[in-house]
Amino acid sequence: MELALTALAIASGLAFACFLAYIGLPALAKIRLRRRFLDRVRRRAEVFLTFDDGPDEVHTPRILDILDAARVKATFFLCGAHAERHPDIVRRIIAAGHSIGEHGHAHLHPWTTGPRRTLRDLRRAAETLTRLGAPPGRRLFRPPYGKLNLMTLLFIAATRRAVVFWNVDPRDYAQAEPGPVIEAVMPKLVPGAVVLLHDGRPDDGAGAASVTAEALEMLLARVDRTRLRFAGIDN
Repeated sequence: MELALTALAIASGLAFACFLAYIGLPALAKIRLRRRFLDRVRRRAEVFLTFDDGPDEVHTPRILDILDAARVKATFFLCGAHAERHPDIVRRIIAAGHSIGEHGHAHLHPWTTGPRRTLRDLRRAAETLTRLGAPPGRRLFRPPYGKLNLMTLLFIAATRRAVVFWNVDPRDYAQAEPGPVIEAVMPKLVPGAVVLLHDGRPDDGAGAASVTAEALEMLLARVDRTRLRFAGIDN
């Protein structure tokens, strides 16, 4: 009995050590990476609109139309699976001069995905965007759900990805109308703001990506363009 309890204690200790290595250490590294990123964008004194989870065949073109009409550049973090289905939209984003970045292939949660599957997912996303014409040079990366695991951390270090976070999150995906999005963003729309929005949400009647497009159009109509300059992250 005592031997069995000892073995169980050792196994539990090993499991906890593996957990710390796979999730805990990357969580600590994220704090430093996020601080460094936000310090860097604050020095640029610009506003950065970012869109995750696309491209979507309906909402991304509409968002691109709104940005084009306002002469605003933004950054799109694309899921490889969606990019494969809509290559023409990816090429339109690039041709319009917007920044693009990787957001995984299947938008897997890093804390529930093992190292082998994580690496396959990240590589496939990178290969897809390269094939569709992503500009050469250092690639932008936004981890799905804003989380890292050990394999994600090793991947971005080995491939010199620039990890992009945010400091304004209006939770547009959870809103049924644009008002709450605008109320959450407008007071924080200052130089150095990195706004997290989504163009890839399904139009299911609540938290639809159409809400994001409506809010974006209203926001750009309200902002003081003499005070704020919008840019893509790598522009």
